Amino acid sequence: MTATLATEEGSAGRDPSWGINLARAQNARTNAAAELRVSVEAALSRYTSSGALRDLSVTVTAGKLPTGDACLAVRVVCKGRDGEPVDTTVQYPMERR
Repeated sequence: MTATLATEEGSAGRDPSWGINLARAQNARTNAAAELRVSVEAALSRYTSSGALRDLSVTVTAGKLPTGDACLAVRVVCKGRDGEPVDTTVQYPMERR
């Protein structure tokens, strides 16, 4: 799931539909958080429809990177196929180290 969240849609050679449509979530737009949430839910739908993830909850909040630049933090909470808890947070733009 984290790899899907860290991949921009269209950049994966094997499957261009894999990843997040980041064009929908520009930080400067007032509806960026809602657009990013929809994009994350769409990207993870392959896992929810197959039953690999269930009880998906996606929240998006505005924040700042250590550089002071604006970002959107996406938190995904769900259960895996066997009911194990999953809790992942990713920031956009991606902070590269």
